[in-house]
Amino acid sequence: MSYHENVEKLRGFNITLWVLVIVGVGVTGLSLLGTVLLSPTASLLGICLAVVYVVGFGALFRFSGLWPKTAPVWWSVACLAWGAGVSFGLVLLSADAWMTLTDNLGWEVVTASFAGAWPEEAAKALGVLLILYATNACTRPWHGFVTGGLIGLGFEVFENILYGGVGAMLDPNSDLEGALTMWALRFVAGPGLHVFLTAVAGFGIGLALFSYRWDKVQRLQALLTGLAWSFTLHFVWNIQWPQWWMQLTGMCIVAILLYGTAIGIWIWSRRAIREDAGVVVVKRPVTRFEDLPGAS
Repeated sequence: MSYHENVEKLRGFNITLWVLVIVGVGVTGLSLLGTVLLSPTASLLGICLAVVYVVGFGALFRFSGLWPKTAPVWWSVACLAWGAGVSFGLVLLSADAWMTLTDNLGWEVVTASFAGAWPEEAAKALGVLLILYATNACTRPWHGFVTGGLIGLGFEVFENILYGGVGAMLDPNSDLEGALTMWALRFVAGPGLHVFLTAVAGFGIGLALFSYRWDKVQRLQALLTGLAWSFTLHFVWNIQWPQWWMQLTGMCIVAILLYGTAIGIWIWSRRAIREDAGVVVVKRPVTRFEDLPGAS
């Protein structure tokens, strides 16, 4: 399979990206400030655990063999900031509307699925698209996988910090114990859930952008398949089943499919990297048209 590096990196995407990042980080910073004021202990614990989380999953991607070799530092910063900042800001715009709609329809079982899975995956995927367009170092489908993974990582750690604050307030004995319990539950029940959901969607976006000699239909199929798969898994994960065993079964099935998909993409990408001949970019044709055999 061949790939091209001539996806035009438009300056407008850089401007749009950073404007959204700055605004999004500001908006979610206010949410974090609320948690800090309510429980400084839970917030400090959350920040420390978030650093460990970022280092751990960041290292997983860094040494996976899929990392863009010439990616600048701002690329990874933008990914994390989009996940922790812009995505949350965009989700806040529509989550309440989805909750109201599903409640009015009597669809309480899938309220979290519509209010969470749909806006969250759409917001994170938009970040993947903008960052891939804005980064010259990203030229292969697996770069979309890593970009999506880092965006999902930013989203997940910020969400965990907020949930840790909620756990602290719900625990009648200790903020620290409540926050630790919530973090433990979040880690045991789907570690890296957002990380790999967005990585899978990012891989589909990467295929759509960088696959050589694909027509528009093939690119659209790759894009929609990646997005649909990540959304479907997230949707099923968020379903509030009436029985605990149904909830557990659904989560286990999603986990197997999600991690299995991520591993499959990694194996495919490693094989593709070994077979990738690379691309040489020149400023002028190596051979003139007049020198070609049969040219008049």
